[in-house]
Amino acid sequence: MSLLGHVKIYFSGAVIIKIVGLISLPVITNLLTPDEYGTYSVFLSYGAITSVVLTLNLNSAVSRYWYEYRNDFNSFLGTSINISAIIFCVFSMLLILNRNHLSNILGISPNIFMLLVPYSLINIVFSFYKQLSIPQKRSFKITMVDLSRVLLGLLAGIGLMLIFKEDRITSYIYGYIGSGLFITVFLLKYIFKWYENKLISRHFKYILKYSLPLLPYTLSGIILTQFDRIMINSIIDPKSAGLYTLAYQIGMIFTAVSTAILMAWTPDYFTLMNNKEYDTIDIFVTKMLHFLAVLCLAISFYGEPIGMILTGDQFHGGLKIIPIIAFSYLVSFVYEVWGRNIGYAKRTIWISVIVLSSGILNILLNKFLLPIYGYEIAATTTLISYLFMSLLAFIVCKFILRIHVVPLRRIMFPLFIALIGIILMEQLSNYGQSGLLSKTLLLLVLSVLLLHKYRNELSKIINKSVLSG
Repeated sequence: MSLLGHVKIYFSGAVIIKIVGLISLPVITNLLTPDEYGTYSVFLSYGAITSVVLTLNLNSAVSRYWYEYRNDFNSFLGTSINISAIIFCVFSMLLILNRNHLSNILGISPNIFMLLVPYSLINIVFSFYKQLSIPQKRSFKITMVDLSRVLLGLLAGIGLMLIFKEDRITSYIYGYIGSGLFITVFLLKYIFKWYENKLISRHFKYILKYSLPLLPYTLSGIILTQFDRIMINSIIDPKSAGLYTLAYQIGMIFTAVSTAILMAWTPDYFTLMNNKEYDTIDIFVTKMLHFLAVLCLAISFYGEPIGMILTGDQFHGGLKIIPIIAFSYLVSFVYEVWGRNIGYAKRTIWISVIVLSSGILNILLNKFLLPIYGYEIAATTTLISYLFMSLLAFIVCKFILRIHVVPLRRIMFPLFIALIGIILMEQLSNYGQSGLLSKTLLLLVLSVLLLHKYRNELSKIINKSVLSG
């Protein structure tokens, strides 16, 4: 299957997941108050952190070793699973023994805190499965697993909330964990087809060398994407965290597309880098950035009215930050493009330095600005952190490691057009001219600027899709 075919599969799955998430918003926002929704989002943020900490990120080297093209992959996978399992068991026991103290520090109930262990276990198994499947271009299987996890989790969570109305948050989490454990059984069957029960020292050294330097990077990435909700919950209140999270749910439509592109492109990317086909990489990235800039503008223009249709009145206050969120994700894609070159060079310590620095910047900005400007400022601090992170990645690639980097001139134009579009929309809003017709006309003009160069290719893709349909 071609790269475009894999992108279509990942994209279709991601879009369906986002549609399901959006369709479920009227139900969720009627069953949960903003305070409860905020508490749930904070649990997910902590779950993202514990999913990394409970294995020290040692499960992250599997897909990278696949591209070494050696004949001992099964024993490497076995070593990785065994080491991760040992560390997970030890750290999980420590969490359980200290649950009362830790839950008090984190500001969640001990009962909800305990659920972090099975939630993290599910995420770790899913991580192993994806790392096995992405290099093999099993895009359809990965997509079906993701869809099953979301659909079953949503149905189980809503069902339990309707039955156990006195503790709706815990019921909702139980639904996701129960369905996740059910799916995990089937994933483990596939994983253990490749598993060889080994603990080989050279594999362990490879895992440590690759994965440990990425631990600060992974945690810092979580800080950038999740920690703002924790800080909003702590500094302001759970309601503000809920409003902020809901806006991100809509803004994250962007990541459904960008993640699909990056996942589908990964195998081809390594091949192109190995063959030093840098021009091909640059052309592909430029093309994708132009398309993603249009998507960013569409989410920025229509995200708020869509959110107002899908959610209750008590959630509408946070929707105005959606344009900043969408543009932040566009900048984040630029970092992913530059940052993966550092990973290719196996200089992952630099990735950790970059993302850790950006994460610290994000925490400091939120610490000082949240009490003054409220939860809305967290979207802007995240954007600043992404810009800082992207700039550092470019500097490290070009001037320190001296490896290939997509030129700035290819990056700046789509970013500039997207930013101008968002500013113009805000100006129209200030003058009371931000109706759907005005937004649509502005989007059409900006889309022509961004996509006219690719009009022939776009026509071929559309025609091919229509014919194949």
